[in-house]
Amino acid sequence: MLIVLLTALVVQLNKGPASPIQVDEEAAEDSPTPTPSRPSLYLSDSAGSTEQAEADSEPLQEAGISDQDEEGAPGWQYDSDANGAELATLLSNNSIQVGGDSGPMQQAVLQLREHPGHGKDAIFYVPGASASCSTRCSLHVRFSAGKVKDFTAYAGEEDGQSLLIIRDYGVFLPMLKRSAVVQIDAELQGHKPETMSFSVEGLSWR
Repeated sequence: MLIVLLTALVVQLNKGPASPIQVDEEAAEDSPTPTPSRPSLYLSDSAGSTEQAEADSEPLQEAGISDQDEEGAPGWQYDSDANGAELATLLSNNSIQVGGDSGPMQQAVLQLREHPGHGKDAIFYVPGASASCSTRCSLHVRFSAGKVKDFTAYAGEEDGQSLLIIRDYGVFLPMLKRSAVVQIDAELQGHKPETMSFSVEGLSWR
């Protein structure tokens, strides 16, 4: 038995150490090293995109605010005249050229007036321009996105300025207060009809 074991041990030693695993170097070079797949969104990419979008949008937002301030009307102005009347005055968002091709651009005026002796009025006019009607006129008015409503107005004059005094003040004022924008069609002498737009929000008036 001992002789058999010694014989087996001698045979194993004669075989030498186990052969190492052979690697095909050419195949290994041809096979690309696998890389982890990139997720569709990285936190750093997302943050960078957001910051870039905000950086790109800021100049546009600032420009929009600046343009609106430069082009828009200044809002309601409150004052009183020499006759003791309280006034709320608003300039139109757009302008119209008066006095011919070389004349100045003028904004229309919408004015609410409360006189202690004559009551309350709503007045519309364009400085330097005259209404096309002589006495009784019709004004086409649109309140925000509603339908056009016709108001009767009477032509008048004050300090050399042609005015249109709107009737139905009790109807006109509540509709104005419920609106963001009021559009009035201006029919002036020597002009084609022009729609004048007023941003009427923010009115503080009885």
